[in-house]
Order: sequence, then C-alpha cells, then structure tokens
Amino acid sequence: MKCYLHRITYEREVSYPLLDNGFLSIGWSDFSNREFIDKTRLESMSYLDKCFQKEWNYKPRNRYCLYRFIAEMDKGDIVIVPKYQSFDVYEILEKAVPVSEINLPDNLHTTNNKEIIFKNNLLYVDNDVVDLGFIIKVKKIEQNIPRNDYADSALTARMKMFQTNYEYINIRGLNMKKILLSIFMIIVTAGCFDKKPTCSDELVTNQVIKLYRDYSIKEITNKEADLKFANLMLGGDKEEINKEFANMINEIKTMKMTIEHIRTISIDKSVNKHSCLGTLKYQLEGESNSEEISYSFQPTDDKKNIWVQIDDIK
Repeated sequence: MKCYLHRITYEREVSYPLLDNGFLSIGWSDFSNREFIDKTRLESMSYLDKCFQKEWNYKPRNRYCLYRFIAEMDKGDIVIVPKYQSFDVYEILEKAVPVSEINLPDNLHTTNNKEIIFKNNLLYVDNDVVDLGFIIKVKKIEQNIPRNDYADSALTARMKMFQTNYEYINIRGLNMKKILLSIFMIIVTAGCFDKKPTCSDELVTNQVIKLYRDYSIKEITNKEADLKFANLMLGGDKEEINKEFANMINEIKTMKMTIEHIRTISIDKSVNKHSCLGTLKYQLEGESNSEEISYSFQPTDDKKNIWVQIDDIK
C-alpha cells in the first residue's frame, strides 16, 4: 500500500462535488480515452510523451503527475486531499478511468449550483467543457481532519507543494498527537509609517507572496535529487530532466502572484496583531490556480518594521 497527496484545486467548482460523490479527478481532458490509459500503463512514460508531443507539440513538466494518477495510483492505496486548514483521507477502490466511463450522479451541480452534464464523452457546465479527463473511484475514510492536530511538520509541508500529486511514503506522518504547525515568517524593514497597516496593504501582501515563493523554491530544491531520480526511473532523459528542473525553479521565481478577496479575521489589540485571510492566485504550466492563505502581521514597537507570518495554505 502506498500513500499519495493529491490536490483538486484545478476546476475546483466541479472537482469538489465529484469528490463528495466518491470521484477523485485530474485534468488533461484532451487525452481522456481508454486507449491512452491502457497504452500508457503498458509502455510507460514513452507513450505518454509521444502523445503530448503529437497533440500539444511539447511535453509539459507536470505530465508526471498525470502518469502517477493513471498508471501508479492503485486499488487499496491511500490518498490525502489537502483542504484549507484540514485534509481528507480516502482509499482507492479502482484504478483511474476516463471520465466518460463513470456513472455521473443525478442532479450533480457545481459549487455555485450550476448543472454538470455529460456531452461528447466529457463533462460540461453551461456548454463549456470541464477540463477534468480522468477519475479514480475512492472511498471516504475521514474528512475535515485538522492539520494542526493530525499532521506532522513533514506532511504539513508536503500539503503546500505546487505539484498536483506526490507519493508520500511516510504514512506515520498521519499521527494522532498535537504538534505545532510549521510557520514561515519574515521581518519587513518598512521605515517609519504614519498610518496603521492593514491586511490588504501592499507592504504586507508583497511579503506574504515573497514568503510563499521562497518556500516553494526551497521545497523543490530540497527534493531535487529525489525528483530527478524518480523521473529517470520513469524513463526520462537526464539532460532533459535537468533542464526541466531549472525551468521549473525559474517559472516559480518569475510567475505573477496576487492575493485577492482579503479579509481581516481578527485584531488582537493587546499586541496589535492582525490575522488575515485571502485567496492567492497564480499561473503555473499555463493553468490558473488559487489557494486560500491565512497570514498575520504585527508592527514592531518602534514602528520601523513589520513582522509577517504565513500561518496556513490550502
């Protein structure tokens, strides 16, 4: 039995209702057919790479996540699905199938109450195709498990990674003891300021984005050897893997990030500490992504600096 992390924030208006009905999803609807699955399992990454080169004229770095989903994740394996400040745990009942092979529940609606239908072997909402091409049938073990209470620091860190899925070998990370949540913090040299800073001030949000970006690069860099070795085992070319890894780091360094829908959750006036919540938006591999992010800040007593901390990321 293996244990995987798998994120479903892509096409989230549809992916979450599907999961509520026992269907774990991933994108790549351009390749959603039985032949693609069968030949990928038979010929490994070489066939998948040929298909991407033929259909898209390039091979995206995150294709390994698709391979893992359709070829490696198997019946009896455990899947952890990160959520905001919590996570769900599921058991895989069947290997992945094209979305056309599932029995869509009656009256299935998006999170904003729009009907989800089948058409041309794909899912549609308002006559627009939903880019979810593959499904794994799962059984709920537990939902809405607080990260603070049941995930150790290593598992908590994994839940913050950019990639869609990841094989998490250390199942002992799902422990039952109370631990402190990993946090990221930075002291921002701001100079003296006249007005009181708020959750939406650029001085604060820019540093939250910097923390998130720096952490993501650090996580990938720390796992560079493991990631390269895993890709080699899947049949990848060494020089191409090195190039892709460098490109991945560069993309994270340069990609545009914004924090929107910012809310002030609480203000501890005794120490002038603000707790904030917002939606971090960014594009990776051409796909729009969003994460719920909670952060806090506190001016220093001399009002020359601001202490900023990321508390949690979905």
